[in-house]
Amino acid sequence: MQKTWFPWLLGALLLNFFACGNNQKSNENPDADLDADASTDMDAAADASLDADADASGSATWELVPPAGEIWEPRAGFAAVVHAGKLWIMGGMVARGGRPAVTDDVWASSDGIAWELIKPADGSAWHPRANFAAVSMDNKIWIMGGNWDNAGTPEYESDVWASSDGVHWERVMESHWPATDTAWGDRKGLAAAAFGGRMWVFGGADTAAIADAWASFDGAVWERMDADPIWGPRAHHCVLAWNEKLWAIGGQKGYTTDAWADVWASSDGTAWELSGTLPDIVYGHACAVSSGGMWVLGGQSNTAPRNRVWFSADDVAWEPVSHETAFTERWYHGAAVFAGALWVFGGAFQEQMGLSLRNDVWRLPLENAR
Repeated sequence: MQKTWFPWLLGALLLNFFACGNNQKSNENPDADLDADASTDMDAAADASLDADADASGSATWELVPPAGEIWEPRAGFAAVVHAGKLWIMGGMVARGGRPAVTDDVWASSDGIAWELIKPADGSAWHPRANFAAVSMDNKIWIMGGNWDNAGTPEYESDVWASSDGVHWERVMESHWPATDTAWGDRKGLAAAAFGGRMWVFGGADTAAIADAWASFDGAVWERMDADPIWGPRAHHCVLAWNEKLWAIGGQKGYTTDAWADVWASSDGTAWELSGTLPDIVYGHACAVSSGGMWVLGGQSNTAPRNRVWFSADDVAWEPVSHETAFTERWYHGAAVFAGALWVFGGAFQEQMGLSLRNDVWRLPLENAR
């Protein structure tokens, strides 16, 4: 398959130019904030010669899972959730017609192998976007915020949409700027979680990184829980709900390559305590929760490989977890705990001197994850 490389412009969603072809490449900084990238690496899936129907139990390695049929196109900065017994992939940054773009398609899979296009990229509901958040709550998928390109100028969203089936979407809150007493303002790179019967939104970035915390029962009316959380402005971070607390993990200091390695915990979304420190700074990472603890997978950092895995089972200590075979390096990707396994999919990666996109799927049985 053809590979596509292109440079990124810091702080912009789409690029002013890029190179296409196996012999062309970018000289831009690969550690800049993700706002565009493109390519595919499913060739590797064919080379791996894995049986798509193989049972993953008993395996001590990450397995590359080839798709059975059509799969979503390579992308990064998309949303991934587990909802109604399925994995869901929605929106994000893609490459179409030799140029970067954002999409609004929706895909689902009951096994991570066979993927179904639930809603095509047809503009029938929410605006195509990347770097947005999604949660599953009250038998619905909720998507929030994100950004897109408007003739070379990045545009940010603060809208909220809900769907029970991924096909029919209802706009619950309109985009607006600035924030009001009952609604957060436009942003990308925000983190979201479902906790205590409410949806939560934390931080993100517009022209700079944002520090705030909001909660809502219905997605339409929001309460500002903290206008200036102690963990400070950050974007492209993770927030998890685990062990009756919310956890804010890592993140980026706005439109720079500076990032955080801290982990903060709160039982109410307002009072936060420093719980621990990751082995390295990280942003653009993916996070997941299992019954045994919290996982941080991939992402940009100073020294750690971009396919490393960190785990915490005691709220404080984070330990690197090594496996005989690891998923390939990536950032701005997706991860989930689903069907007794850890899953990693999609994202951006550096190839030669440029950046590309992935649409591969990896899994690791939880019984062998530690």
